[in-house]
Amino acid sequence: MGAQRLMIESKQRDKPIAMASLNDFKYDHADEINPRVAVEDPTVSLYCLDHAQRRAIFVQTAPGVDLSQAPFSTRRNTRQPST
Repeated sequence: MGAQRLMIESKQRDKPIAMASLNDFKYDHADEINPRVAVEDPTVSLYCLDHAQRRAIFVQTAPGVDLSQAPFSTRRNTRQPST
């Protein structure tokens, strides 16, 4: 199974306590990447599941962002995603 990078153009989440969704972002499709990135890169974390397309959506945060300090990491991921 392949993996594809999505380049975030803007954030459009209007309700900070709503369920996380790919609709939280305006994005464009980018290059294919190695799916192992999701488990090997500590800056990558699960953001949400896209049930309609049967895929998991991950976000990559900037180096130095400690998601363990956020009680709801999806909220921090929405505010500080890098790709």
